[in-house]
Amino acid sequence: SQPGGTNVVTFSWYGLNGAIYQLESSSNLINWTSYGPPYVGSNAPVSVAVPPANAPQLYFRLNVVY
Repeated sequence: SQPGGTNVVTFSWYGLNGAIYQLESSSNLINWTSYGPPYVGSNAPVSVAVPPANAPQLYFRLNVVY
C-alpha cells in the first residue's frame, strides 16, 4: 500500500546476472503483453510496483531469457 491509501502489488525476485526479465500481463490468460520495460539482472534484488488497473481482473507472469 502506498501513502494516501492507493494499493499496489509489488513483484520481487532476485535478478541473476545475464538474465533479462519481462513482466507480462493478461486479462484472459491467453493473450499476454509486456508490462513495462525489460529488466536486466545484475545479481541483485529486483522489485516492480504495479498500480491498480481499470481491468476487472489482470494476471501477471514473469518471462525470463538467459
